[in-house]
Amino acid sequence: MQITHYNNIDFSIDPNGTITRTATWHVMPDYDPTTGWESLAEAVRAWAGQPGDPWRLPGNDAQSYTTDPDYVITAINCKALSRYMYEVEFSGTAGNITAVPLGEPALRINASGEREKTLKWRLHGNALADFLPSPGTTIELAGELYLCAAVNCRPQGGNVYEVTLEARDMAVLLLGTPSLTKSGTLEKVRKAKWRVSAAALDEFLAGHDINSDASAWAGADYYVSALNCTPIGALGYYVTVEARHLGIRMIDIRCEMEFSGYDLYGNPVTEKVYTGRWQLRADFCAEFDRRIGGSAVEWSEEGFIIRTLNRIRISEMEYEYTLTARNPNTTVNYAPMIYDPRHSLGSRKDYEFFTMDFHVNARMAGWGMNSAGTLVKLNNIQPENWSADDDCPFHATAELPRSICDTSLTCSAVGECFYRKGLPNLHAATLAAWKNEPKIVSSVGGCHGNWRKLEQRTAIVTDTQNRPWTKIERRYIDAPTDYTWNENYNF
Repeated sequence: MQITHYNNIDFSIDPNGTITRTATWHVMPDYDPTTGWESLAEAVRAWAGQPGDPWRLPGNDAQSYTTDPDYVITAINCKALSRYMYEVEFSGTAGNITAVPLGEPALRINASGEREKTLKWRLHGNALADFLPSPGTTIELAGELYLCAAVNCRPQGGNVYEVTLEARDMAVLLLGTPSLTKSGTLEKVRKAKWRVSAAALDEFLAGHDINSDASAWAGADYYVSALNCTPIGALGYYVTVEARHLGIRMIDIRCEMEFSGYDLYGNPVTEKVYTGRWQLRADFCAEFDRRIGGSAVEWSEEGFIIRTLNRIRISEMEYEYTLTARNPNTTVNYAPMIYDPRHSLGSRKDYEFFTMDFHVNARMAGWGMNSAGTLVKLNNIQPENWSADDDCPFHATAELPRSICDTSLTCSAVGECFYRKGLPNLHAATLAAWKNEPKIVSSVGGCHGNWRKLEQRTAIVTDTQNRPWTKIERRYIDAPTDYTWNENYNF
């Protein structure tokens, strides 16, 4: 085999600084007229070798060569110049047992502000296994928070590869600006999308938990209502956060007509009822609770008041209220109101004011009937038969006027009611003491007069927690006209 290195070694340098060598050899096999065409080509192909072989560095005599282990052959081109001569062109690059960076990282920023970098290396295939990173690992040359997103290996020949790494900045990032949706019932919802690395996800979710304050990105009075996490391969997540505006929002107002009966002429009588619904933040509940019994003119009609209130808990942060409003001056016959609260019996005291007749018979007045059927003073019939100190219900020094005999005098009366915890047997001493106390008192329920004890009675009631209480009711009667009660007189 006769070989001759033709000319010198050509080389090129690309923008990444990669040096590519080109060398041309003329090859003539030893002449043998019996050798066929195919055998000649096979001999040249065997001499040329294959991509990946060490580079052939020509000797000074151009007839020999040595191998250069720092470069490898990446391509071989054999061209027949004549019947017995071939031109063999070798191309090769540095072996790159360790990775050699190709140029500077390329930076891309999309419309949402996400930053991505593309980095390239060239290295020998024997080093690929130790060099290639897994998606999700940090790429140090790209930046502190850049993670490997994709790896692409492109063969360059001769077991040399160009490795392209795509790295994405996975620092927590709000992508674009929040969106706003407003419904027909004036409900306002904002949505925002974040890019979050897997390592930062737990901390991010804790800071954007359901019902947490979202005013930092959504605006005042917005609170988180929903979360959705979509994985980005092994890098992290796209987290979509939804926030609803929570304040006082009217949902709808309805008006209904209710049939309540017929009037004197047989015409139907109806009542108009308004029903309103609101959604409101929890800290507005106390304000709405106080509206019962108040005016509803803002959402119904003049003169209408709020009659009923219904509250439904939607979430920890939000409630739905339903209010009904009626006109209290309608002809609808409502059931009579009975005042009987049971939540604070210990401090409760009730009074009832009424009138009653006190009948004065003849003996009370000091008079009696004689044999002729005529009223005369009892002491005239029989001396010391009647005493004003003992036999007259009023303070008197002598007999009362005869005209008062067998008449009924109208008197004011008071019923006083209070409560003691437990059953009546626990309060026997209190009940008995009342009887032994003075029969006449000067004031009952803040009313001054000459009040005489009439009676005392008890009943058992229960409070709002179903605990037993003793209801004690005492009645007093005021002396009629200008009279005062005689405490010595026993009714």
